[in-house]
Amino acid sequence: MSNRTGAPLRVVIGCAPEDVPAARAIVQRLRVDGQLPWLMADELAGRPGMLRTLRAAVADADAVIFCLSRRSAGPDGQPVADMARLIDVVRLGRPPVGLVIALRLGVCDMPDALAAATAIELFGYSGYERLLATLRDHAEALRRAAAPPPAPEPPAAPVIPALGLRGRYALAALERQGQAGRLGRGSARGVIMLAADRALLVSGGGVALIDIGDPRPLWSIDCPARRAALSASGRLLAIAGGAQIFIWDLQDGSMRSQISGHGGIIRALAFSPDERSLASASDDRSVRLWRCGDDVASLASPLLASIPAHPDQVASVAFSPDGALLATGGADRTVRIWRTLDRTLVQTLSGHGGAVEALAFSASGDMLAAGSRGRSLRIWAARGWRLLHSIDGHGGAVECLAFSPDGSLIASGAADRATRIWQLSDGTLRRTLGGHSGPVVGVSFSPEGDQVATLGEDDRLLIWRVADGGEVAALRPLSGRVTGLAFSPDGGRLAVGGGDGAVTIHQLYEAAAPLSHHIDHRGAVGSLAFAEDGGRLITAAVDRTVRSYPLGGGEGAILLQTHGATQSATVAPGGRLMASSDGEGTVQIWQLGAQGGQFWRVLRGLRGRPRVLRFSPRAEALAVAAEGGSVQIWRLSVLDGEQSGPQMTIAGVAGRVRSLAFSDDGASLATGAETGHVQIWQVASGALHASLAGPGPAVVGLTFAPDGRSLAGGDASGQVQIWKIAGPARGKSSSRRREPGPISGHAGHAGSVDHLAYSPAGDILASGSSDGTVRLWRV
Repeated sequence: MSNRTGAPLRVVIGCAPEDVPAARAIVQRLRVDGQLPWLMADELAGRPGMLRTLRAAVADADAVIFCLSRRSAGPDGQPVADMARLIDVVRLGRPPVGLVIALRLGVCDMPDALAAATAIELFGYSGYERLLATLRDHAEALRRAAAPPPAPEPPAAPVIPALGLRGRYALAALERQGQAGRLGRGSARGVIMLAADRALLVSGGGVALIDIGDPRPLWSIDCPARRAALSASGRLLAIAGGAQIFIWDLQDGSMRSQISGHGGIIRALAFSPDERSLASASDDRSVRLWRCGDDVASLASPLLASIPAHPDQVASVAFSPDGALLATGGADRTVRIWRTLDRTLVQTLSGHGGAVEALAFSASGDMLAAGSRGRSLRIWAARGWRLLHSIDGHGGAVECLAFSPDGSLIASGAADRATRIWQLSDGTLRRTLGGHSGPVVGVSFSPEGDQVATLGEDDRLLIWRVADGGEVAALRPLSGRVTGLAFSPDGGRLAVGGGDGAVTIHQLYEAAAPLSHHIDHRGAVGSLAFAEDGGRLITAAVDRTVRSYPLGGGEGAILLQTHGATQSATVAPGGRLMASSDGEGTVQIWQLGAQGGQFWRVLRGLRGRPRVLRFSPRAEALAVAAEGGSVQIWRLSVLDGEQSGPQMTIAGVAGRVRSLAFSDDGASLATGAETGHVQIWQVASGALHASLAGPGPAVVGLTFAPDGRSLAGGDASGQVQIWKIAGPARGKSSSRRREPGPISGHAGHAGSVDHLAYSPAGDILASGSSDGTVRLWRV
């Protein structure tokens, strides 16, 4: 915007083509009254580079006038082309125009995008005089703004809302869906260092600010999170937990808006430097720009623009520091550079060895870094898009990137569990940082650049000195992937198995720390069951061991150590039996006692490799889902040493089986398929009883309610669905069967819901997810 004083105002005027004669009359009057009007329709007619000329005019303008009439919008209610073009240029202009006037030429609707503009009725009472007075008042304001300022006071330290917030906040939708509680903060997603002793942690259960000396959150937001982005001022926080985006205001912890529109899981988020827009990239191959203001237009119509789709999934986005460019990286192994003003493709950068998972501009904007699944890091010069460095050295996919504040270094975290710091002047390796036992998913320099934080899938946060690579702090503030759930027979305890080998027993209905926490297994705990005597918890893990933990306290003990590879293992309710498979065509069954275990039976004749195993509630039968799609049911009470086949084979399952569940009476078996279908079968006859959901995301978790009247299913997108089970109707139509239908849905996870369990009373449903959280729902 021009900041001239003592001179006429430069005024850009736009209108619909049919309103040009009326606009010319306004131009003539403004010239007579000492102003400098610029009519878009006349000034752009026949000129090449129309958009460039319009941008230059708006950048130099003191005010913009939109002449509005019923002809300003098309049949669909959207502004006509000339008006839409001017609206976009004004909205995205930097710096913004100081005065925007919506001048009504007659009765018409006000476009949402101009809701904040100064509205004047030209043909109302003293309409033109009001217009002229508004322009002259603005000229006076410019004159005062250009006057020499008073002597400056000492500058106060900048206040970053993200550092000043305190308290616990939660997505209101979780409470509306009946959430009774949450266990675990979630698996690692990302880290942002806001100060030398403060780190913003993004996890599957939300976002939290922690003190490096004390991992307890200074503030936390309970909101399913796959990705998150913080605005430049530290005030706005965007969280994506699937296909939805939640924008939070960290000034007071309120949720500002909820955005929907993508057709797939959102993989990346980035705020523009001026915080007026947000970019999101999704599995649906699209990149979208959203308005971030709290004005009426932003809330009513948040979508600002759509970027033309990549030919494959989009995995990363980054704005240049001046906001003029947007970089997008995709599974097509390219980086595309777009001009944000008109969404024009500027450049395509090829040659990355795999999907581009991470993008970052340097603070000065002169370099763009791209990390890919091809294990390489490429540094491009933003001027001319020349390749400066092609850096190899990681032994796995590059997951995250961060430039140092001064632009001299770049840190890259990878799936090889290492973070490497590179010198940008010549692309040489300066330091390698280890310490993680899983892929590095987050890296961030401190504002001073003397420290760097790394976050791994092992849920550890490590802080390092950049100068010598020394470790400053090591924290384990997050919880890993949930791999098993079990309620105690009295419903007072819930056992949770973790992907890191941890076993945690929680006391429900009491606000207290977990009763016990054990990390003895070396690998994911795939199955848990409380023993029939009520005093022990039995666990089976991929490390081929079965352990027993006393509930009264004390160390656990190994009950059984199997040999060979273990593809899957499950402990029967009551803890008397354990079934395991190496995935090669047989299933072994083991008997478990208080002091140990022993081999009992082997099941042969399976049609395909076993993939999912499930015992009936009283361990009378075992269901085995094979790779080929068949489900076989074995009656354990009739097994003998010569048994060669199952008692029942279920055919017709709609896709590869991902989950199984027996009803409490053992009469029904539910199957969840890769295709999203859920089917219920009669165990005695193998007949199909009911078909529920499908097609859709893979159904990876299933459980019946204790009374058998409902079935809960969890899918790969993070949704939990509860269906009412069909039963015989009463009365004259008793021969007809009521169809099952959904009762409720719960959208509380940012990862696949692989494990579900009802409390014995059936009033609480626990859902465990790969996002690292367990959520408890009132049902």
